[in-house]
Amino acid sequence: MSHVVEYAPGAVEQKLRNITAAKMAAECQDNLELVLPKGHTIGEDGHVRDANGQLVTKGGMHYRTWKDDHSGRLVGDWPMPTGMTLADVGENAVAILRVKDKSKVKSYGTAPYEIGLVPHVDKKTGEITYSLAHDFYQGGYGIEDIVGKTEVDRSSKKVISAHGEYLMFYQMMSAKLAAQESGWDINFKKLADGTYEGVADTANTGLNQAIPAPPQY
Repeated sequence: MSHVVEYAPGAVEQKLRNITAAKMAAECQDNLELVLPKGHTIGEDGHVRDANGQLVTKGGMHYRTWKDDHSGRLVGDWPMPTGMTLADVGENAVAILRVKDKSKVKSYGTAPYEIGLVPHVDKKTGEITYSLAHDFYQGGYGIEDIVGKTEVDRSSKKVISAHGEYLMFYQMMSAKLAAQESGWDINFKKLADGTYEGVADTANTGLNQAIPAPPQY
């Protein structure tokens, strides 16, 4: 079987708006990294730019799915994400999240799947946002052990939640960037229940770093 999810439900604030925050969120997690296409960079506005400095609004970066191990095929037993074709699956990202060291994840007999950051341009406002797309069959062969499990209703074939651990860090890093834009900083303290609380950095020590440090564990 193969199951591709593009998780950014309109009723929940899960769409990504800043690739810098997305990269920082990956750095907060052990054994996860965000990778851009060769020659691409993240602009000051948090969006991906090509080698010529042009804004990238259409993804073309590859991310691993069931297709990679099955001659470009999907089984077809799960609905395709809205607006996505078979050709799009695994080929429509502007950046990807992937396991850094495959030897540190549970072996499933195949390489871990990857997560694509898929761009969307609002036709009315022009705003660019990104959704997370990945094949969640067998937990993405290990990547969900890092980013969080996919919860689905199999009767209706709808996704309830996905990428929860990663999205928690993304929201934290988004808040950190917003604070820094206002001239101050936030650090994060891990609580006993596994959640985090923000602590104002009154000395602004975080602003002295090119890339803010990951949350304190």
